Amino acid sequence: MNNKHIDKIDKFFKKDFINNLNDIAIFKNEDGSYELFDKYIIRKVEHCYNLVTKYSSTDKTFSSLKNAVTWCIFDKRNKLDVLSRIEELDRMIDSVDISINIHKRLIEKCKDKELRLIYVAKLSQEQVKRKRYANELLSFINDSKYWQSQRFASRDQK
Repeated sequence: MNNKHIDKIDKFFKKDFINNLNDIAIFKNEDGSYELFDKYIIRKVEHCYNLVTKYSSTDKTFSSLKNAVTWCIFDKRNKLDVLSRIEELDRMIDSVDISINIHKRLIEKCKDKELRLIYVAKLSQEQVKRKRYANELLSFINDSKYWQSQRFASRDQK
């Protein structure tokens, strides 16, 4: 194959194939980062995931890759009301996890029975909060998975 044919193939992939997939494409790069829809980049930074957009000044931090991807999908769908809730739930779950760990340590170290019961009650409250927040976030995650799979299915039919 000569260079002219290679250039045509390269142009096809860059122009036609990739452009047609931009609204559904999610790629994992060699450096471990993820590119979504030719608009977002998600990088693992220490214990969290940093999301930036290529063409605007969006810079977000999420506790999990799944939450960051969910945010991107809802942004792609232009569901602005849900975006802030996803961020809020991510932060609240992170905060509750810290409280749960603190209460567990306090329970382990506590010698006083009455104080231990207070810590157990607090731990129980935090676990209920976490479950409620996680279930709400899971509904957004499932919605984004469904929407993304519908996008793939509609591409397969073309």
